[in-house]
Amino acid sequence: MKPALCAICGLAAFNEKTGQKGDWIEFADYRESEVIVIGHPEGLVYFCARHVAAARNLRLLPSDQAIVRLRSDL
Repeated sequence: MKPALCAICGLAAFNEKTGQKGDWIEFADYRESEVIVIGHPEGLVYFCARHVAAARNLRLLPSDQAIVRLRSDL
């Protein structure tokens, strides 16, 4: 599993000092494994509290497209 680092700004979950927390978002390309596999599920991405709402609005896109769009909006 990847560490909880925001895909947009790199902020680690344990560094969020706002009292708000980010979250993992399942995008259109999310594939949950039926078998326990070492690694990280495709399409599951962490976003800090600052970016999570915008990321949720794009969850119907594949994760790579959503990240590109979010970064271009900065």
